[in-house]
Amino acid sequence: MMTSEAAPSADRTYVWVWLPGAAGPVVAGLLRRDARGGYGFVYGRSYLGRDDAISLFPDELPLKPGEQRQRDDDLPSSLRDASPDAWGTPGHRQLVDRTAGGRCRAGRARRTDLKAEYLAMRLAHRTGLDVAPVSLTRALGRDVLLIERFDRVRQSTGWQRRAMLSALTLLGLRELEARYASYEDLAHRVRRDFADPRRTLEEIYGRMVFNVLCGNTDDHPRNHAAFWDGRSYRLTPAYDLCPQPRTGGEASQAMLLTGQRRDSRLTACLAAAPAFGLAADQARALIDVQVAVILRDWETVCDEAGLTLPERRSLWRRQFLNPYCLEGYPLGITIPDW
Repeated sequence: MMTSEAAPSADRTYVWVWLPGAAGPVVAGLLRRDARGGYGFVYGRSYLGRDDAISLFPDELPLKPGEQRQRDDDLPSSLRDASPDAWGTPGHRQLVDRTAGGRCRAGRARRTDLKAEYLAMRLAHRTGLDVAPVSLTRALGRDVLLIERFDRVRQSTGWQRRAMLSALTLLGLRELEARYASYEDLAHRVRRDFADPRRTLEEIYGRMVFNVLCGNTDDHPRNHAAFWDGRSYRLTPAYDLCPQPRTGGEASQAMLLTGQRRDSRLTACLAAAPAFGLAADQARALIDVQVAVILRDWETVCDEAGLTLPERRSLWRRQFLNPYCLEGYPLGITIPDW
């Protein structure tokens, strides 16, 4: 889904969509902003007349004629998902702004940040989670993390796009409400509307556990998403598994784990297990496998990433397997210091 760059006027823009299996986009409708700053959307008559037309998001834009408005006349969440997030704001432009000498200003990602993300993505894959493929390379003397796009499908007729919706949208939340997002609420949505809910619930639970184990506290609801084909939702591969800099002590996840708990500890994950249809012994088995894989494959994946010994030490037991995440959990083994 996308909005037109060549809008008919400053306060109106066409919304295009790639229908399932299509090699090119079609106009789905028109988005209008009024003088008060509110938004209204209307499907095009030609789009409504198509046999293969789908709702952009049934919860807020059902497939019907006439202008549709959201609460507070806000931008529809499904259209917000197709627009730049905070990385498209002036803050992002400042991040990538370059001085006359051609160097990035403050905020440039460090060598270690990219390698930490690579490390997390590769270890997550090794635990059995569905993760976007990644590779590390160098260009112009810098480390570059390559992440394979999963919203594109190559067909004989060309590249097709897959429609996606963020967990923020699926949970009916606005940007300023992201702190209320919950893994448990996402589990309820999966149980109700997703294809293959049992497998999807175990996958989301596994991602939640891994985020805690690797120190990814940036697991906000726009870092979870689902494909939408007009009939059901399917979880996308995991992405943006970014261990956050940390020197020790307590930490909190961006999304609630269970109830009002967001503390980055395995005990909170274990308490959340029933919402995902998992018995306590099943949840413990999943957690123990992830810990075992991290311990087994740490050196191998660090070697893949070209991490130096100081870089490894800066991540081990700070982001990865931080003692806080293990507090109160009966692991049964000792975590070594490298």
